[in-house]
Amino acid sequence: MSDYVNIPISDRIKTLTLMVTKGNSVCDVGCDHGFTSIYLVKNNISPFAIASDVRPGPLSAAAQNIERYGLRDKIQTLLSDGLKGIDKPLDTLIIAGMGGPLMEKILSFEPEKSKGFKELILQPQSDITGFRRFLISAGYSFIDEKAVFEDGKYYFAMKVVPEEFKGEYSEAQYEFGPVLLKNKDGVLKDYIGKRIKTVSAIEENISSKGNTVSRERFEEIQKEKAFLLKTLVEL
Repeated sequence: MSDYVNIPISDRIKTLTLMVTKGNSVCDVGCDHGFTSIYLVKNNISPFAIASDVRPGPLSAAAQNIERYGLRDKIQTLLSDGLKGIDKPLDTLIIAGMGGPLMEKILSFEPEKSKGFKELILQPQSDITGFRRFLISAGYSFIDEKAVFEDGKYYFAMKVVPEEFKGEYSEAQYEFGPVLLKNKDGVLKDYIGKRIKTVSAIEENISSKGNTVSRERFEEIQKEKAFLLKTLVEL
């Protein structure tokens, strides 16, 4: 990384840029201040990018940053709600910084346009398990995943391609990511370990309350803890 131009991006965003296939043109939906596209183009990962956002303010800031780095001829800014304004073929779609349900809505609005990309690099901020289920049901396959812990929060990035997945995933694979589990990812291990501590504390709290908490709720917590422990042991 020492040869790369220093662009002010977080580790979670840098992780996304490193998942982009070198030489691919990029569309960054929800670009905020444009630094993802700037990083990719300035470091010769991507020859061209569209930095898109639904909000005029961040898009204006992105345009200023792009101008400051001298990349106006290589990065186009676009005021657009999701993929609605994208009218040219590009290779890689990046969507990050928003919840899984919103990302699902974006990909579902014009599914043929979403599947026109060679690869999609996605980092949902919520309902990650449900989003993985959506991707499989919508005809995508996982080819890479990365986990990052930054500023007290875990981020899970996934790289998918528009190809039908022929197999079946277990509950653990949907919950924690098939590639992360296969690679025995260290950040994932830490994440599961912290979830076990949280669930154990809830279990202890419920036990101390006796009959004031339903037996059904107590069994749910015990089941979740057993699931987490089994997954961690198998990592």
